[in-house]
Amino acid sequence: MKNKYKGLIYKIATFLYIYDIGLKSLPTIFSSRKIIFLFLLLKFIFTQRKIVLTKKYLNYFIITLIILFYILSIAFFYHTIGDEFSIIPRVFYFFIFGVIGSYLIYRSFDNLIFFLNCIKTSGIIQSVVIYLLFTSNSFRVFSDKVFINEGNVSFLRVSDRGTGLGAEGAYLTILLFLAVFACIYLIQIKHKQIINAVYLLIIVMMMFLVGRTGVYATIFLIILTLLRYNIINRNWSIKNIIITLSVITISLCFIFFIISLADISNRISKLVNVFLGLFISKTGDRSLLQLSEMIIPPLNESSFFGFAIYRGDINGVISQHDSGVVQSFFAMGLIISILFYANHLLYVIKNYMKCKDNLLKFMFRIYLFILILVELKEPIILKTIPFFFMIICLNISESEENNGKNINNCTNL
Repeated sequence: MKNKYKGLIYKIATFLYIYDIGLKSLPTIFSSRKIIFLFLLLKFIFTQRKIVLTKKYLNYFIITLIILFYILSIAFFYHTIGDEFSIIPRVFYFFIFGVIGSYLIYRSFDNLIFFLNCIKTSGIIQSVVIYLLFTSNSFRVFSDKVFINEGNVSFLRVSDRGTGLGAEGAYLTILLFLAVFACIYLIQIKHKQIINAVYLLIIVMMMFLVGRTGVYATIFLIILTLLRYNIINRNWSIKNIIITLSVITISLCFIFFIISLADISNRISKLVNVFLGLFISKTGDRSLLQLSEMIIPPLNESSFFGFAIYRGDINGVISQHDSGVVQSFFAMGLIISILFYANHLLYVIKNYMKCKDNLLKFMFRIYLFILILVELKEPIILKTIPFFFMIICLNISESEENNGKNINNCTNL
């Protein structure tokens, strides 16, 4: 019974950390992520007898701190600390809740399956919230009165786009994709396959209501994971191909049936048309076209060192671009932005090389590729959670291996 309550607390805490939920009646300093971080810090201080810091973590910690101080110095020089587009809050939150927070979370979990179950539960809770916001007017009014709205999608706006608590738009779909990732991994290792498949369908269904980014990532991951499974098990018979296609077809029919009951099929039709338009119509998704038309800052002596803001007009240099890479270059300058991304990539590689779970490594190769694509479109690395989800999983897996626990030993691919 004690473990049951402990598991419930961990799952709720994970949800509150992933989705930074704020109440209108309280200052933003009391948002859910900050409160959970404080509890994690106090738990670590009072329960850990010794602090174990690996060399790879210390190097990553120090370089990230140097980058933060560099940005602060540039902000002082250009007087951009108080600018509405200052990148300082993003990098500071990234350092506190990502670099430090990920370590505290990793030290709180000793089992990868349990951690992924917490991630999955977070996605289910958010899916229920998205559904209620889309279908219940009273819940929308209640949420609008109680919770702080994230981004541009109001709780009261339901005509063409869904939203959730603590996140919205493409970022929300990526956070839901973490739960999709968890479900697919758990299904692959044969951990409660049926219930996880149902959870996967529910999360994907709600993802359709919110945006496209997570949907594309989900399709990409599922296709490559199915290919891997068939290659490893040599399941290329006509029978297995028919079964696979049947499962996908039945799953899609189930999703659209549930959606039709909720009277939200118009939203799905729009998204399907956009998705198909990417391949069969010249008038499909205009996101890439709009991205290419945005203003990119020139590379010169002014922009070389950065301005500590991610968009705007300073010293005659203009940048109005949604790409995370372009925003980092404008804010940090050429050399520091290269160091910024190289630091993250090197840290991922070092953790990846220590992991012995071949299925996890395969899925994270896909996941890292998806993160890079999304970063080219919009800033996802500095959103903290998607990047450090990968780090935490790899660290827990490494810890399990060092402690002699059983891990998945699939054939390399």
